Amino acid sequence: MISAPGYERLVTHIFDEGSPYLESDAVFGVKSSLIQAFETKEPGTAPDGRVLDQSWRHLIRRFGLKAASASGLSKAG
Repeated sequence: MISAPGYERLVTHIFDEGSPYLESDAVFGVKSSLIQAFETKEPGTAPDGRVLDQSWRHLIRRFGLKAASASGLSKAG
């Protein structure tokens, strides 16, 4: 879930392109636009500054949010 003041809340899901379960989606939520490649990173410093002693997965994805309606029916947060 992604939210920001003045914008509608976005609820989404990202699927790992390497997942063996993509073809067995029981609720048909897997769309090609939601399948992404997660990059494997070696042990070391993570983006948040933590030092990790195991490999980890990384994804950068940009999302756009729709401005909240003037009626106030769609509120972020």
